[in-house]
Amino acid sequence: MNKVNIYGGLGNQMFQYAFSIALNKRGKKSQLSFLEYLYYAPHNGFDLPRAFVISLPLHLRGLSFFLNYFGIFYKNKAVGFFLRKFIPWYQKKNHKLFDEKTEFQFDAKVFEQQNVFFRGTWQSELYFKQFAEDIKQQFVFKIPGGKENQNLIKQIADCNAVSIHIRRGDYLSKTWYASHGVIENTSYYNDAIELMESKVYNPRYFIFSDDITWAHENLKISNAIYVNHNTGKKSFGDMYLMSLCKHNIIANSTFSWWAAWLNKFENKIVIAPGEWLNTKDCNELYPKDWIRLQVQEKQ
Repeated sequence: MNKVNIYGGLGNQMFQYAFSIALNKRGKKSQLSFLEYLYYAPHNGFDLPRAFVISLPLHLRGLSFFLNYFGIFYKNKAVGFFLRKFIPWYQKKNHKLFDEKTEFQFDAKVFEQQNVFFRGTWQSELYFKQFAEDIKQQFVFKIPGGKENQNLIKQIADCNAVSIHIRRGDYLSKTWYASHGVIENTSYYNDAIELMESKVYNPRYFIFSDDITWAHENLKISNAIYVNHNTGKKSFGDMYLMSLCKHNIIANSTFSWWAAWLNKFENKIVIAPGEWLNTKDCNELYPKDWIRLQVQEKQ
């Protein structure tokens, strides 16, 4: 049996899970591996079962429960150091490693592998496009609770709702800015809004961001609702709400990529930044019917 390594934030996890579904659909029996969250848990850790009604084998359900509720046993330096050494050794001992050759590029050879440990992000729609309906059936959201979310669900349903996602946060850090700092100012969003308004009658904007103050101060949209209450382990609620909007303006973020991909509106318009990263060709990430809008040069 193959193992597919699950790591990173929710958007990354969804690409890896979609990849595992594609493997199974092609007759390559595969299972998830998310042991890495025992020593490294970016964002909100293992978010898939928190956000979606997915079915995990019993032993993986047990591990997921342990990750969520027993952090006291593994979230300390000594245990973390041990797990950081032991888990990779254990994985190498039990499986041949198969690392993704080139990120964002489809590699047909992955479907020839058997009994390997897959490590990669698998961020090309070509890996799973032919199984899109199966994947959508897996990614059924758990409806976020609270009056604010219920009110937003109703408001989104009653208008030509357009989601706008702005990601700043970690993209501004020294670690990520050189590669992920594609959208530096408001020009992309202003151009996207102008284009959307030429195609959609009376749009109403729902703005989601990890820096909602910046969004409010810089976008200057009068017909907009700014959403900032889904935080921490409830952050998936923003992806759910964005997926309900009829149209989407996304950031170069897998979080809003999946919100747009899961949008069920038949005539949806999705606008994405023309470049995903400053350092790589990511053409295979974009579905063909999405609009890639050139981001103006940084000033």
